[in-house]
Amino acid sequence: MSKPTMLLPLEPPPSPVLTKKEACQYAHKLADKFMLALGVSSLPFDLHAALKALGIRAVPYSELASVLCETVQRVADCWQTKDGRILVYEDGTTLIAYNDCTRSPDRIPWTIAHEIAHFVLGHTAYTTVELNSLPDEIYDLMESEADAFAAELLAPKFVLYVFGLIDAASVCRACRISGEASDYVERFFQCLHGRYYPKPYEVLLCSRFLRAAAALPNGMRRRKREVS
Repeated sequence: MSKPTMLLPLEPPPSPVLTKKEACQYAHKLADKFMLALGVSSLPFDLHAALKALGIRAVPYSELASVLCETVQRVADCWQTKDGRILVYEDGTTLIAYNDCTRSPDRIPWTIAHEIAHFVLGHTAYTTVELNSLPDEIYDLMESEADAFAAELLAPKFVLYVFGLIDAASVCRACRISGEASDYVERFFQCLHGRYYPKPYEVLLCSRFLRAAAALPNGMRRRKREVS
């Protein structure tokens, strides 16, 4: 496994007492800062580059099943999830096991991004025993944080907005995410009613995309939108 090339955390963690909205905003911010640290300037997001930078190995359930002489279903049962899970060993080795035999293959990027989120957000500092003893509301908050991080990682909202990629079909093509996830992004933009108020870190990330687009032979035309 390659050694990590990125040091974490990217910024101090917030207060442990957060509302769901605050937790999701923090995760959104950290996802954009993570992309800035990686030098991301194009879509779709390169999950393999992120895994390499973090020193994480992604292992499909089918590979584990072959090594263990078990079925993929048995592996999923042992990991207690049909999608995937991240595991950090005592020596620091970090693995993300994911279900590559799912009926919805477009869910695989989401699963990997979600598990990367747990790592970057510091959730993997908890042992299994500690996780199992957490109050349900704290555990659910951590899951909401990971969802928000993964959603922004795979489909950075302000970047999509500036480039005019606001309908589900365009988002699906650009980000290579599922139709369900793309529909969610489209509904998000519909709720904005044509106005987006970006945070400074969103502007920084988008400026990198714009510079990269301007360097392309034909450039990338962006729709004129009011940004405040």
